[in-house]
Amino acid sequence: MGSTLAQTLFDGGKRKAVNAQAQAIYQGTVANYRQTVLAAFQEVEDGLSTLRVLSQELQEQNAAVESSQHYLALTRDRYQAGLDDYLTSLAAQTALLANQRTATNLRMQQMTASVQLVKASAADGTRHSCLSPRLATLSGAVRFSTDRGPSPKSGATAD
Repeated sequence: MGSTLAQTLFDGGKRKAVNAQAQAIYQGTVANYRQTVLAAFQEVEDGLSTLRVLSQELQEQNAAVESSQHYLALTRDRYQAGLDDYLTSLAAQTALLANQRTATNLRMQQMTASVQLVKASAADGTRHSCLSPRLATLSGAVRFSTDRGPSPKSGATAD
């Protein structure tokens, strides 16, 4: 009995080494968790920033579409009055369609960024679920534009 007690007490530092190893593993796990949380916050912040920029771009593009529609109406009126040739009206139609296409592409990018933001925040709890409350407070800062822009006027089609 005495020899087993002595062997347990004097194990050559094995217990201390096992304890140190367990603490090192724990600290590594904590560091990995912190890195994951920081990366998740970065993804959410990037997503919010992207949505904010796309929302501003879409507002500006919608204004460009509206302006193009007005210009097309003017060129058609001038053509019908005999003051301009049809080529000017056709150029205005081309500009309007290009602006509408750009606005549509921006809306698509905005929707894609929204999906990425939801994936980053993991509203379903599968990934970065600790960010859902943070996203709820930050999402108020971004206005997701569901506005489709000005509707095309009936005169915006080709003759």
